[in-house]
Amino acid sequence: MRDLRKFLSFLELKFKNINELKVEHAHVVAFKDHLLKENSSPRSVNRILATLWSFYDYLIDLELLDKNPAERVKRFRISKEVKTQDLKDEEVFKLLDSIDSSLPSGKLHRAIMTLFFTTGMRHREVSHLKFKNLDEENGFTVLRYWAKGDKEMVTPLNPKAEASLSDYLQWAKSVGYSMEESDYIFRSTKSFMNRPLDPKSM
Repeated sequence: MRDLRKFLSFLELKFKNINELKVEHAHVVAFKDHLLKENSSPRSVNRILATLWSFYDYLIDLELLDKNPAERVKRFRISKEVKTQDLKDEEVFKLLDSIDSSLPSGKLHRAIMTLFFTTGMRHREVSHLKFKNLDEENGFTVLRYWAKGDKEMVTPLNPKAEASLSDYLQWAKSVGYSMEESDYIFRSTKSFMNRPLDPKSM
């Protein structure tokens, strides 16, 4: 009702001799432009246009009109927002604490999970990290890598991430992992193959 009153007030102000039964497509378009000039949000404009479309469909059902003047007025395309299903801090700590770091696989898992939670890196970015991506800047350990959209990222390591990574790398060194610049950092703890972890493993 509020939307309809707004529309009828607009007609009375801008088009003196036009009532709701004489409205044409151009009048609805003019109303849409008026809403935008009033700084109405795209969602509000879409809702009001939907109200007009339903109202004129109703008048057609009553056989008061033979066409809907709001039918071909374009609405805004609104992207669907999906609420992030993020974890609470205590849930993150509980998850990390559940990893048995005394096991080789545990050292690997903890290093990877800590990187995910502290950097926001994508799984492919983490799995394809090589030793050449490890660097130091202003006394901090950083990761230099190419992210989505061909953007070069320089990400400082959180102390917890650095500690977890160091623990994993100490184990990797002790079992003879090659650590040349071109070698992948994260590899299967069951083989010495120099290749990134399978996406399913990640």
